[in-house]
Amino acid sequence: MGSKSSTRSVRLSPRSKVGHDADERLLAFGPSLDERERRSVWLAVREAAGITLVFLMLAWQDSRLNLFTMNAAHWVGVLLALLGGYLLVTATSSPEQQPLAKWMGGSHAQTLAVGRLQPLGTGPSGETVLPILPSAIRIGLGIAGGVLLLIALALVLGQSIDLLQHYSPPPLPVF
Repeated sequence: MGSKSSTRSVRLSPRSKVGHDADERLLAFGPSLDERERRSVWLAVREAAGITLVFLMLAWQDSRLNLFTMNAAHWVGVLLALLGGYLLVTATSSPEQQPLAKWMGGSHAQTLAVGRLQPLGTGPSGETVLPILPSAIRIGLGIAGGVLLLIALALVLGQSIDLLQHYSPPPLPVF
């Protein structure tokens, strides 16, 4: 049966056999990436840009909500956040970036395509071959990205951390 009849059967009678099968297929459907998206460096950079935006907002808050008073440490922290975010995204969710995986000695391990979209050049079972970063390199990239993000956090919140370390309560008013 086609997808039109499956959708119609779910709408008409979810308790029927066809409706139940269509309901299971809809529940099993998950977001998927095709081969072009999985090997793209720019998608990893786009995800790291979101992390960088958070660090930029923290630096903005630390500089009393004025971008023009942000010092060099704030800007270095924002750039480190971009680099650390990219490394962390690469290690956790994007290890199949073609140029990076080839450059760092990635093996051509077989991976399964998830979801309904099938990558170009796949077999009947949805298997494709892309270079993937070895797990030791992924762990190293993840640790390096996490350390860079911690350093970036210390840089973008420099004034706030200094205030916390050298806190002196305001004087009490005298009546």
